[in-house]
Amino acid sequence: LGEVLRLPHLPRMAPVAFVLFTPMMVLIGAWGGPYMRDVFGMDAAERGNLLFAMMVAVTAGLLAYGPIERIANSRKWVVIGGAVGVAACLAVLAALPAPGLWGAGALLVGACFFGPLYVVFMAHCRALFPMHLMGRAMTMVTLVGVLGIVSLQFGFGVILGFFTDAAGRADAVGYRLGFACHAAIFLLVLLSYLRVPDMRPRPASDDA
Repeated sequence: LGEVLRLPHLPRMAPVAFVLFTPMMVLIGAWGGPYMRDVFGMDAAERGNLLFAMMVAVTAGLLAYGPIERIANSRKWVVIGGAVGVAACLAVLAALPAPGLWGAGALLVGACFFGPLYVVFMAHCRALFPMHLMGRAMTMVTLVGVLGIVSLQFGFGVILGFFTDAAGRADAVGYRLGFACHAAIFLLVLLSYLRVPDMRPRPASDDA
């Protein structure tokens, strides 16, 4: 583990791993359903249908990122582009005081479509780490990602706690602030990722 912690690119990849796994887990796993209940009054069946649509969007994103990576011949810039897409969906949710049910649903689905960036990010990590440390290094990145999921789910809940009434329902302002903080964190960590070298799926000479 000491060798892994001394890997030159790990300090820049770890912050990205901390937030990159979180959009789907924060939205689908924790706060997407309560958001639609508290802000739009959706019942359990309606929330379930929306969460199902969000999971379908995740699957579509997983299927899309492989071809996109090969066409773009880049891992770094595919991750950055997808992260900007996630942040944009969250930022619009935060900025609009009344996005409407269909608008909010579309933005949640969009964030989940852009969200499964970890498939490309983990391939980028694998290409950066030496073979003899691969297992330990990838485990470390995954551990950081899991800690990020727990931390951001909890942090979102802390923010909502300041806007929750006696009945346990949070105000729309709390959700908007949570979305804004998540989008800001997402964009800030990309600053460290910009300094990581890209590891292309194929040599640049193959493009010819």
